[in-house]
Parts: sequence; structure tokens; C-alpha cells
Amino acid sequence: MTKVDRSDDIVKPKFVTPEIARHIRDARNAKTPSMSQDDLARKSRLTPAIIKEHESGKAQYNQAHIDKISKALGVFLTGANAGKITPAGLKELEREKAKAEGK
Repeated sequence: MTKVDRSDDIVKPKFVTPEIARHIRDARNAKTPSMSQDDLARKSRLTPAIIKEHESGKAQYNQAHIDKISKALGVFLTGANAGKITPAGLKELEREKAKAEGK
């Protein structure tokens, strides 16, 4: 006999974890000058409401959104390297540092 999934079972949606929300806030605020939620929304091509929901942990988990935010911040948001700078983020930091020294 096989087990059959019942279509009337309620599946609780997966939300952004508090750790991901914290990494987003910390990375955004660590930018020099500090990046606003609106700036992050523009850079990641998402709406400010989506950014706010992700930072508060109220957004449903959406890997595409996490990837866009991660790329815009230059920081890993998931996995073993969560909270650490991505290689692309490191290059951006070096460019900003060189630009500041060149002034």
C-alpha cells in the first residue's frame, strides 16, 4: 500500500530567516556611505516594500530575490559563507577605496 498526499493538507510557507534579515541589514548599513532601503531596492531592481519585508523577516522566501539582494550588496546571504563579502563585492570595495584615494 502506498501513501498518498492529501491535497487538503495545509503547507506553511517558508519565510526569510532572521539570520538572512540580519545579514541584509548589517551589509546595507556597513556601506560607506550607508545605503538606504530605497538605494538597495534600486540597485537590486526590487521594490522598497520587498526590501523592507526581507529586512523584517516577513517576506516569503524567494531565492531570486535573495540572489538579487546578495548581488547588490556584494555579500553572501545564505550558506556557509553567509555574511561574508563575495568576490564581486571585494572588487567593488577595492574600486571604491581606489576612487577615494585618488581624490
